[in-house]
Amino acid sequence: RPVEAFTVPMAVASVGAGADLVLTWPRLDGLPAGWTAVLRDLATGATVDLAAETRYAFSVVPAAARSAEAVPAGARLAAAEPRFVLAVGPRGTTAAEGGAASVFALGAPAPNPARGTVAVAYSLAEAGAARVSVVDLLGREVSVVAAGEQAAGRHAASLDVSRLAPGVYVVRLASGGEALARRIVVVR
Repeated sequence: RPVEAFTVPMAVASVGAGADLVLTWPRLDGLPAGWTAVLRDLATGATVDLAAETRYAFSVVPAAARSAEAVPAGARLAAAEPRFVLAVGPRGTTAAEGGAASVFALGAPAPNPARGTVAVAYSLAEAGAARVSVVDLLGREVSVVAAGEQAAGRHAASLDVSRLAPGVYVVRLASGGEALARRIVVVR
């Protein structure tokens, strides 16, 4: 059975103020002939060949509600969404090249808490029917952000929350039998 390309989503969490960070790794000399390993930054679209480079610098903007005082020492933060995708596989495969089409992801709605218009970013692994909707805590769909046939890759949509009652909702992405959800708080 042939070995196939694979991807690994990776998240970054931040406490306190934003930071400029650097990822480093040892030179990759052990990849099979004809294979590649790349790191794709979903926030900037940058792609780094891990066999050619040994570092990547990037900036992190923390969630507005997080502060260093609010997180106990030694506590672990759960990142809300993948920031990076590590893709490994034979050269010439979409996943191994780290293209946007290799990712099925739903970004955290921003701003959150929200009033007015909210940006919703998402990526589709394959072209096809996709639906981005807002669901209340009782499971009722209260708004549709985007629906219909869409191309593979990264997409952005706007959500107007001004008609929603204040409270907690879920933004849901469904496509190709998969679904992802992110919490959003609507305030006045």
